[in-house]
Amino acid sequence: MAKKKTDLDIGDSLRYIRKQNKFTQKEVSEYLNIARQTYTNYENNERCPDLSIIYALACKYRILIDQLLNYGRLSLPYIIQEETTYGSDTHPVYETALLSGSEQVLVSLFRELHPDQQKELIEFVRFKLHENNTGKEKN
Repeated sequence: MAKKKTDLDIGDSLRYIRKQNKFTQKEVSEYLNIARQTYTNYENNERCPDLSIIYALACKYRILIDQLLNYGRLSLPYIIQEETTYGSDTHPVYETALLSGSEQVLVSLFRELHPDQQKELIEFVRFKLHENNTGKEKN
């Protein structure tokens, strides 16, 4: 008898996003405080995660729930605008933004950097922008 697939087919999205973020199924299941086999069932579309699991994953990967549910079928153009704190948890606040292909590549590469390298890159970009603005004033 064939296994019944869930109506909400998000397993491929869960697997893809997990691998993009370089996590193992074990690491994600431990973060969610569930059995690894339960998480494996989500990725194999044999079980459907409840809303609390979907929310926790979206927070972990810093993406919208819409993106998590639609990953690979529809790329929604959202970026994190800021973070806000509720109690002891920090949650991203999103803003809609259309990203060009090169901007998407830049964001993807930026996410692969160590946080210290990200800070250095931000400072470098600010320096270059200041340099550009100073050059315009002289002309």
